[in-house]
Amino acid sequence: MFTKNWICFLAVAVALFVAGTAQAALTYDFAASDPITGMQGWEQVYPTSGDLWANYGDWDPLWMPDDGHLGTGWEDADTQLGRSPAFTLDGLGGDLTFELFGSASPLLAPDVAPSAIPEIAIDNTSGPGGFIGVGLRDIAADTYVLAKGLTANNYATWTTLSFSATELASLGGVPGTKYTLDYIDYAKFMPNGDGWFIMAGASIPGAPEPATMALLGLGGLGVLLGRKRK
Repeated sequence: MFTKNWICFLAVAVALFVAGTAQAALTYDFAASDPITGMQGWEQVYPTSGDLWANYGDWDPLWMPDDGHLGTGWEDADTQLGRSPAFTLDGLGGDLTFELFGSASPLLAPDVAPSAIPEIAIDNTSGPGGFIGVGLRDIAADTYVLAKGLTANNYATWTTLSFSATELASLGGVPGTKYTLDYIDYAKFMPNGDGWFIMAGASIPGAPEPATMALLGLGGLGVLLGRKRK
């Protein structure tokens, strides 16, 4: 039979193991990144060459954020699709945030699966047909479970958007499910905007610190042992 000391030891060991294998917070800053060295582990799906982040014109630099990615026209490439390294949502301790600048999205979410994002951007002159924003991709299911873009054109400041902790928890995925954060732009030449945007960075929250996990485990164990003494 286990003694109380052994139970305490095992509880702390398990808490530390879980905390030690938990995902650390991930932060990406593309505001001044070099197009070659600044991918920070992200995959550039489209365009197949050139700078993923240069998707707007250089006709008025004063209008653009000072991030070193001025392009040479209204659209430097057709579709922009960047993909973060894979991560899980297990034990996340907050909101997943990202900063956007540019045009409002014609669609509220991508209307195709991640594997079916078109390489040639959709001309939206005669009506909506493309998405501009960020999507949370379930890798195995090949679907965007959450997506957000600008709802109004913003060519003056960075806009911070997020997938809230509540939204992430509501997905109810199986522990260990892998996701990516996708930077998506397959729309251009819209009647209500220029059809481009850029992402300055993103922050994916991590799990609680090891010390916090251990204290929570000890606290719960103490309550149980205290009740048994009565």
